[in-house]
Amino acid sequence: MSVVQIQKQKELENAVRELQSFMDITAVTLHEAQTAGINGQILTIILREETDQIASEMYIWADKVLNKYPPVPYIIINIGDIIHRLKNGSLYYLKWYLSSITLFKNEDFNFKTKKDIPPVSVLLKKAVKKCNQHSSKAESLRRGSQHYEGTNNHPLALYTIHQAINLLFGFIGELVMGKLHSDYYILRHLSIIKDFAPVLTKIFDAENKNDREIINLMDEARINFPFSGGVKIKKDKVKEAQKKLHLVLKEAKSIFQEQLSYCEEKADSFSEVKSVEERSETQIYDYEKIVINAVTSYIKTEALYCFVKTQTSLMHYYLLIFVSENKTNAVHDLAGIIKSRTKEKCSATLLIHTLSEFQTATGDQKYFFTNIILNGTALFKKDAAVLQAKSLPLRSLSSAKDYLSYRNIIVNNMESWQEDYEWACYAPLKALMLHTMIEQICLGMLRFFTGYSPNHFSLSYLLELCSYFNSEVSTFFPRVTEQDRNLFTLLSRSHPSLRYSGEDTFSEEDMNLLQERYNDFARFCMSSVKNELERENLTVVES
Repeated sequence: MSVVQIQKQKELENAVRELQSFMDITAVTLHEAQTAGINGQILTIILREETDQIASEMYIWADKVLNKYPPVPYIIINIGDIIHRLKNGSLYYLKWYLSSITLFKNEDFNFKTKKDIPPVSVLLKKAVKKCNQHSSKAESLRRGSQHYEGTNNHPLALYTIHQAINLLFGFIGELVMGKLHSDYYILRHLSIIKDFAPVLTKIFDAENKNDREIINLMDEARINFPFSGGVKIKKDKVKEAQKKLHLVLKEAKSIFQEQLSYCEEKADSFSEVKSVEERSETQIYDYEKIVINAVTSYIKTEALYCFVKTQTSLMHYYLLIFVSENKTNAVHDLAGIIKSRTKEKCSATLLIHTLSEFQTATGDQKYFFTNIILNGTALFKKDAAVLQAKSLPLRSLSSAKDYLSYRNIIVNNMESWQEDYEWACYAPLKALMLHTMIEQICLGMLRFFTGYSPNHFSLSYLLELCSYFNSEVSTFFPRVTEQDRNLFTLLSRSHPSLRYSGEDTFSEEDMNLLQERYNDFARFCMSSVKNELERENLTVVES
């Protein structure tokens, strides 16, 4: 590394320290660009998987710090999204994986990047297959545009060229930025990726009158499709657009080959990291014991009960914990500790209450606690802990029905407010309203189906609790793709977040999707309650 590079790295390390003061960072890395007309390095700022910060919203804050230092292209991304893209054939993140220099990292980052990553040879095959699919589709569109040009259908030829260029810009963006960006307007799309692929500005020069004319014609053809529109298109303009498409396709193939050759070269000398399973295959873990130790060492535990265990990709425990003294944010922190200590083999939903809460509980809450003490599994109990639960008290549903009806009043009124006011389209506000409605539905469902009234109210936690009595609840707000995770993070924010909300970074399509998910969730919950009420009425009649 040269003296200049060492100095630049030191300055960036200073920048990282500033970024850590307000960003939930698990690692910051540098890796070589050396493609698409850019020579230098790319800074990657990696957020923790569980953070409530959305990467796209952090650029405005990161700019204020990084603008004080030597300019460097940078990307902000969640660690979960990196792992997802790497496993799904991203050549960009394979290059990052093989060659990045770490400026900062914590233990969580080490664990995430060493867990379940397939061999480099497998990642390379996936990346090549994915890139070939993009290239084949672009070639197909190009042949289609040539056909329409030959039949003098100039509007359709330009529209198809526009589609091919849009696809290739997205493909190039994925190769040089790690993400397939998209925008219907060519210059706007170009502005997103030009800092990472400056070679494209030589093909489409925004300052060149002729280039702007061709771009405008293609944009018009896209807007007017499937109609021809009122603009007369000359054949020579279609030919010029074809030349532009040819150049973009040529550059896309060149960038792909450069990235692939680099990865193949690095792969030869890359030392594969053994997975957690390989390193510990001779060890047998008593995960239940690990969970008990994690709980009792973190918080002053009087008694610990497991009332449900579910097995999917990992073992999930529902635990009722009675303590002598509670801790702030214990539910979230302890769940993270359990996941970490079991090497992500186990997770837990924790109901943490003081012993005095059990002793003073009445009605539904007393019923819920007693039911678990009598029918759950006692994992730990201090001899001195007094938990008198000789028999399960009879439960009257009338108070739960009343509670549920008041939750319905709140939800119904808020739904009507959304319909009445245009401001509901502002994503942070719309998400907060949806958050409140989902919270009210969850609280009503929990009280009605189980008798339980929680003392922790994060949205992910309430949905987990509802999954205890109906596993389908968890399917309505998936967290599989990056879009899923970003939308759920937005949805999970509480009302104080509005004090700091700024530019809306979510599209109308994003918010429509979120609204649809809420609608499906609300309909499902309404149907579940209705079916249970009918069952209850039938039981009363039969008895």
